[in-house]
Amino acid sequence: MSAIALHRYRLWLMFLVTLNLVMMIADYSFLASLVARANDPYDSMTPGDTHTLRLFWTDYVLIVATVLIFFSYGYSLRGKRSTNRFIRGFYVLAQAVLLIAVAAKYINEQIKFASIFIASGSSLVYKPFTCVGTETTSCNLILANIIIALFTGIFSVVEIFWTLSFKPLEAKQEYH
Repeated sequence: MSAIALHRYRLWLMFLVTLNLVMMIADYSFLASLVARANDPYDSMTPGDTHTLRLFWTDYVLIVATVLIFFSYGYSLRGKRSTNRFIRGFYVLAQAVLLIAVAAKYINEQIKFASIFIASGSSLVYKPFTCVGTETTSCNLILANIIIALFTGIFSVVEIFWTLSFKPLEAKQEYH
């Protein structure tokens, strides 16, 4: 593979990583606005109650990994100094694996919840990865954030293996 194809793939990945960052910012800012609206005494459905936005470890991992992988691809495209491909590969691979792990955990929880719901014999129907009710915007943002994080992680792993298998073109030495 050529260096030009790798550069184009990194450009496409930068678009995907930027989309991932934008979705993450939209998701958590929307959740924060819901909490702020719930705490507003004039707009609240439950006056006197205080609500806080609780983030779990998966949320923190998703936020940190998304920001770090964004800066990593930005530096790989616009940076002035080149980094060792093995160090960069390990760094981006760690972030990509974290993104994949968080997305896989979310998917696993959705499937487990659906199977528990079905096994309980409830007359209500629960379908995983569908958003119904009053919180569809929040649910859709969470789903989009998780799916884009999963794709970002998978395509970053492909890029890392491509980078590690690609050897820079060097002039052959002629032996006399």
